[in-house]
Amino acid sequence: MSVIELNPTNCRNCYKCIRECPIKAIAFKDGRAKIIDKECILCGICVQSCPQNAKYIRNDVDEVKSLLRLGKPVYASVAPSWQGWYGTDDFSVLSAALKKLGFAGVEETAIGAAETSREYAELMEKGSMKNIIGTACASVVMLIERKYPELIK
Repeated sequence: MSVIELNPTNCRNCYKCIRECPIKAIAFKDGRAKIIDKECILCGICVQSCPQNAKYIRNDVDEVKSLLRLGKPVYASVAPSWQGWYGTDDFSVLSAALKKLGFAGVEETAIGAAETSREYAELMEKGSMKNIIGTACASVVMLIERKYPELIK
């Protein structure tokens, strides 16, 4: 199951997504564009390039609400852009609000990114690896895993 979904009724066989996909992870099958999940790196170019709005990013808000209603532990990792959305620069206010909604924990994504950057810096200082690709971009990680697995080590 992918985070990129297809509304087949909107697909008009224009093939634009197939032409635009940088890794050719879209095929034409049964009269419609079909994302090849095991090849797709979730870059979103097909979503941006589709003139028919046949592709869209899956929305899991209802699933999150359901988990919260069931009392399941749900954690929020908040992107650095939160300040521009919520009208405050006090993270404790946002954290308290999300916990009031039922989230078990709330943290800024940037904290994990800072830890990761420190670890990459340490690896570079040691010089123990020939190549280091440090990124928070899941699409780059997936690209390497799927197209260049020899670089994983």
